[in-house]
Amino acid sequence: MQSLRSILIRADGSKKLGMGHLNRCYLIASYLENEYNINSVLLVKDSKEARLFLSKKQQILNIVFFESMGQYKYEFDTIINLIDDVGFNLILFDLLEVESESVYLDFLSKINIPKCVISDDSHYHEFPADLIINGNPNQSQSKYLKLKQKYLIGPEYFIMDSDHSKSKIKYNNLRSVLVSLGGSDHNDIIFTVIQSVIEFNDVDKVIVVSSRSSGYVKKLKEIAIHDKIELHFDVESLSGLWSECSVAITAGGNTLFERIAAGVPGGTVCQLSRQMEIANSFESRGVNVNFGFGPDLTANELSASIDKFLKDKLCHSMQRRLSKLVVPGNGLKICAKQIVNLI
Repeated sequence: MQSLRSILIRADGSKKLGMGHLNRCYLIASYLENEYNINSVLLVKDSKEARLFLSKKQQILNIVFFESMGQYKYEFDTIINLIDDVGFNLILFDLLEVESESVYLDFLSKINIPKCVISDDSHYHEFPADLIINGNPNQSQSKYLKLKQKYLIGPEYFIMDSDHSKSKIKYNNLRSVLVSLGGSDHNDIIFTVIQSVIEFNDVDKVIVVSSRSSGYVKKLKEIAIHDKIELHFDVESLSGLWSECSVAITAGGNTLFERIAAGVPGGTVCQLSRQMEIANSFESRGVNVNFGFGPDLTANELSASIDKFLKDKLCHSMQRRLSKLVVPGNGLKICAKQIVNLI
């Protein structure tokens, strides 16, 4: 297969941002490399959490870290210099700033190679790019039909490990709960969730998925002496763990989409206002129970909500029935093809 050279990917990860953007871009880069022989260079704002998260992914990605210097100009100059030096065929942005900062939108319009933007926002946005991908369930494809750019809108386009599209939903009578609150869990809510689940009599095992980027690995290992707790750190993909649980509790980011695609009933403890919008939308579609905004919940409130959800077998059954209709899980394959078409 003919090599199509390379693309430049711009994404960030930190304790505050989480690791969802970096993980999504890693999946894209891996897929493009394996399926289309396209190389990727990832440009990342330097942080200890990002370095730790990406430390095991060097084999697929060429990673360039840069200091932010507190100014967009330095970042933009770095991007332009990389484009001029390497001759990329496309640049992909997966950043919160792209939609929230006008200076970023102005910069996008000045780049003279094909551009792709990945957004998670619930609200309507137009971008000066060739391809825009937004898997947010609050977005509507119909609003973008008259624009000349290509917009892939809705949860069917959400980018996740392609193994999720192959999973078959079946009733799982295991008495186990998977808990994962993101790669950073910047509010450190996971401990309250774990304690609430452990106290539920019908749970035999709590599968805890976290990352060394969270900063609380030592504390997790200390509580893992409890015979119900099974720890996993920095797993390549959750696709192999969904079959080991009956229900799951996650944040409202990437893992929520993956859980729904896997057909596992679940609830959310959100960490960001944007996650609340997404989690509530999925709740209205019958594939999620949103416990609320984590930083505002007391331990007693969260524990009571989790207890109620774990007892609700009818809710679990409905979520299993509807999940694949809402999030099929093959967004990576669809979006990668559109990226290649641009090149």
